[in-house]
Amino acid sequence: MRVNLMDFDEIFEEYFDRIYYKVLGGVKNPEDAEDISQEVFMSVYRNLKSFRSESNIYTWIYKIAINKIY
Repeated sequence: MRVNLMDFDEIFEEYFDRIYYKVLGGVKNPEDAEDISQEVFMSVYRNLKSFRSESNIYTWIYKIAINKIY
């Protein structure tokens, strides 16, 4: 999947819920999960140009999420 900034809305729509529930499983608090998920997608937006498409976009977003949890 080739991505660019124009695709951010699609990426957000496609993956936000999945990331939110993964984060919620890690932090066990809905408000914290919402905040962290928003931070994840802010990072995705800022760094989307650097995504190299060597892996699946979800894998990249998931790794960002795990780093934010810690």
